[in-house]
Amino acid sequence: MASACVTDGAPPRGADAPPERALPAWLGAPGDVVRDPALEETAALLCARDTDAVIDDDARHAVRLADGQVSGVVQRAANAAAARTALVTAAGPLLATLRATHAGVAEGSTPEGTPCAALVSVRRLVDVGALAAALPPGGALTLSLAVPADRQATLYLLRPDGFVDRRALPAGAGSTSVTLPSVAGEGRYVAELIVDRAAGPSDPEVALVWPYVVGTVREAPFPEVLFPDEGHDDVALTHRAEALVQRLRNEQLIGSLKVSPPLVEVAATRAQALASRGRLGHRLPGGADAAQDLRARFADEPRAQFLRLAEVQAQASTLADAWHALLDSPAHRRELVDTAFTHCGVAVARGADAAGRSTITVVALLARRPPVRAPDDVRASILEAANEARGKRGLDALVESAHLHRVATRLATAMSDAGRVDESLLGGPVGQLALEADASLTRVRPLLARLDDPLLLVDGAVPPLLLELDVAQLGVGLALHPRQGVFYVALLAGE
Repeated sequence: MASACVTDGAPPRGADAPPERALPAWLGAPGDVVRDPALEETAALLCARDTDAVIDDDARHAVRLADGQVSGVVQRAANAAAARTALVTAAGPLLATLRATHAGVAEGSTPEGTPCAALVSVRRLVDVGALAAALPPGGALTLSLAVPADRQATLYLLRPDGFVDRRALPAGAGSTSVTLPSVAGEGRYVAELIVDRAAGPSDPEVALVWPYVVGTVREAPFPEVLFPDEGHDDVALTHRAEALVQRLRNEQLIGSLKVSPPLVEVAATRAQALASRGRLGHRLPGGADAAQDLRARFADEPRAQFLRLAEVQAQASTLADAWHALLDSPAHRRELVDTAFTHCGVAVARGADAAGRSTITVVALLARRPPVRAPDDVRASILEAANEARGKRGLDALVESAHLHRVATRLATAMSDAGRVDESLLGGPVGQLALEADASLTRVRPLLARLDDPLLLVDGAVPPLLLELDVAQLGVGLALHPRQGVFYVALLAGE
């Protein structure tokens, strides 16, 4: 079994590890779970800090723990034997539920002297090289990764401004090195690696999470949960979680989402299922993902038709902890602040994990329903906005050109079919092709875009190209991508 070296000078691990490096026999752990000294250090740290198994930035940095799927359990009792017995009771189900590959156990006492036993386990999916917890201003983090050949990986980077960069790594990338520059300036960044099967359906898994600071600390926007969970039922917590999603988007100056009853219903069903089984997963028993659940429940109902659908999940001991887990995960935050989504459904359910501890499960479904835009209305609106701006400058009004319209429509359709913005998809530069078919024109220049709404082109300011003195004719083409839910737009300005 592959394992990652997250501490310098760590002893051998895996099938070739010497017997004295195995997990304690009294724990009764599955034989394929490998003992990891770094995880033992983390377990000892949890006892010494008298925490409820919270693996925060300090704990990760103290032992260079970069694994994404980490679970800890801390048991305190009147004596060491009782603490050990309680840990054994919790450890088996916890290790099986997590499908742990590595674990560490520590025994000690809390700062108050109470006997304590702790277990920290991980599901390790990639090998990771040395990582830096702090970098100088302008510094870049380098990740040395070994991704299994049957996995494909996607790297997310949470920036201090609250937005997230995404980079797909080649399928079966094997050993690779990735450099993450500090493009958003100084502050706290979080790198996260999500892996999935390279072929066939599977459940995406978090393989790596690593927070680090470039220069001075500057935190991403983070709406806080202001009230404890006690005294509030699941419905009240659901409304609170829904408000948190909207507040996050407001703080990032992103439009609010419309609450969709079908999405709420599916989110509630999935939250309850996850709470009952005590662990997260985007494929519930039976293999259905959120999109399949939505189709099975609502079929062709118009109110449940969306072009895009994303699901984010979190599970923790409190709503505040679950919300923190969502926002501190770059992959999850990326969905929550995606400007393309228009609707949401949020649900919260109480349950228990494999160790018997009470949990709060949060599920949010985010979906996109594109605005209804008739091509003729879009062309008229763009032409009207351009001529209004030209009139204020004393310029002649633009005339809609049927020829430029046809060429622009062909190009927009070709871009939608190809899924990219490219002026050469008709066989050459589109401006040159338009000139060859109309001798009355002396020059044609394109403005191409991929937008959630084509009217964003003239929202607030008209493109400078349409305000130039020599421009006299305009052609507008647009095409809606059937799956992405975005518009490909081509403007051709003729002189």
